[in-house]
Amino acid sequence: MKRKSTQSKGDLLKAATGSGQPERLSLAENREKLYDKFYNNLRLLVATETISMTDLARELGLQSGTRIASLTYGKGKPEMEEIIIFAKHYKCTIDDLLYKSVQISWV
Repeated sequence: MKRKSTQSKGDLLKAATGSGQPERLSLAENREKLYDKFYNNLRLLVATETISMTDLARELGLQSGTRIASLTYGKGKPEMEEIIIFAKHYKCTIDDLLYKSVQISWV
């Protein structure tokens, strides 16, 4: 049996966003937010590597370590194929790279 929420959708939206209105961003603003999240997550993940960016690029089949460096510093836009390669290598989802903040456990 489903339990019905006592909060309306408006109340839930207000609690989630701080207002009753959804955040409205342009397509370009949304894209930039995704890129920023990707750059930050990639920077953290690459920092965990014990090999050079050149060796990492070779291992991943990317064109050069310079490409990885430019992506970690937010220079250039990642291709979908590159996002998939990084997700596979770091055993995470594309959603993790684009929408979430990656958590690194330094053990």
